Amino acid sequence: MGAGFGPPVPSTPSEIRRWYVPLSRGHMEGEPHSAVGSGALLEEVLFGFMDGIVTNLALIAGLVAAVSTSHEIALAGIAATLAGATSMFVGAYISSHARYEHALRELERERREVDEIPDEERAEIREIYRRRGFTPEEVAILERRITANKDLWVDMMMHEELGFSDEDLSRPPLRHGAAIGLSYLVGSLLPLIPFLILPAANFQGTLGPLTVLWTMFVVTLVSSSVILLALGAVKERFGAGRPLRGALQLLGVGLGGAAAVYVISAIITSIR
Repeated sequence: MGAGFGPPVPSTPSEIRRWYVPLSRGHMEGEPHSAVGSGALLEEVLFGFMDGIVTNLALIAGLVAAVSTSHEIALAGIAATLAGATSMFVGAYISSHARYEHALRELERERREVDEIPDEERAEIREIYRRRGFTPEEVAILERRITANKDLWVDMMMHEELGFSDEDLSRPPLRHGAAIGLSYLVGSLLPLIPFLILPAANFQGTLGPLTVLWTMFVVTLVSSSVILLALGAVKERFGAGRPLRGALQLLGVGLGGAAAVYVISAIITSIR
């Protein structure tokens, strides 16, 4: 450690790498946190899955309020599912690809600057660690150790100066788009299952079409609520770690959105 009261000075390039990445992500050394990039795919899948369920649940609620038939709801739901999944894939792919290409350009620029204007880059390193509260002696030690390894030097500047994460250079845009698009597709199909399967039971003559429609809607609400509760608890892995709060929060969002669309649809239907 240096002579001052700043954070402990890492002594090897690997220690420097492990030290500055968590700090740049807002963690203090010693606190439990996920490794860089871990869980990214799961988070993408959960995002697409939840979006798909909530969107189609609200769509179904609106169609039920408009007294649509189960056949119309199934067709509209499938069309919305395909359109939504395509939109999610394209949007995620384009945004991720733009970020990926921008990160690559900045990486090449940093490499050139390290070769062509090393004194300015060293000055930037010194300024970064001065702002972190290191003493001049500690800053000098860090500067020497980081600039002794070009890859570490460039990597550190990408994280600390420009704010890029490891995922910006390692996450393939196509995988990102496919993960969100496919998970949205699966999630949005789940609320439709009762409207795709139950009509095959052919009991409309016994209960009546309106009763059958509401039976399907109730089944959709119950099954979707269970799934939303489970997803809300799981998503807290990326949040505050409070499964019950996360479960109830996502359930409230899903059912609240469905209720709002139902009421609006019912009002519009009544004044037509």
